[in-house]
Amino acid sequence: MALCTGAAHAGFLSEFFEGAPLRKVHLQMAATVAAPFTLKHSIADGDSLRYYPAFKDLGLHDLAPQPEIADRFKMQLLLVQRHDGSMTIGDTHEYVEPFTHEIYEEPYQHLQGVIAGIFGGAEPAIAKRWSGVYSQSTNNEIYYRKEIAPGAVIVTGGGGRGNTLAPAIAEETMLSWKI
Repeated sequence: MALCTGAAHAGFLSEFFEGAPLRKVHLQMAATVAAPFTLKHSIADGDSLRYYPAFKDLGLHDLAPQPEIADRFKMQLLLVQRHDGSMTIGDTHEYVEPFTHEIYEEPYQHLQGVIAGIFGGAEPAIAKRWSGVYSQSTNNEIYYRKEIAPGAVIVTGGGGRGNTLAPAIAEETMLSWKI
């Protein structure tokens, strides 16, 4: 049995999270109105390279300085087009609890300007915004897995990579069971 707890580190399983290399991360994202073009791939900016550890050896010191707002909100531009033509844009990160309940406009005004600069046009209109909390591993492991009883494991901490890596995490967890 796999207990995929997400950011629920408290409650009846809290004893299994004591001292675990995990943190909660609050993020905010947005979606634009439908774009008048088709984007054939995802787009990331230099702040995304700064954010993900996999890029640490790519000469990040050669990038232009990070804008103050991007640093303050721990931002990155990740842009992907949805089936309806709108684009999901993200995202901001907050690491210190208690997290805010507010959704800030300033970071998305900045990202709209970055997107306009990429496409050489007007800033895309924001259609909706949302926020959430996820669990992230704070050590060199991609995620956190702990056996809490024979045949029962907790799996969490995939961070912002969770949706992308979920199939591989599930496969690795299943393969670890001695069935």
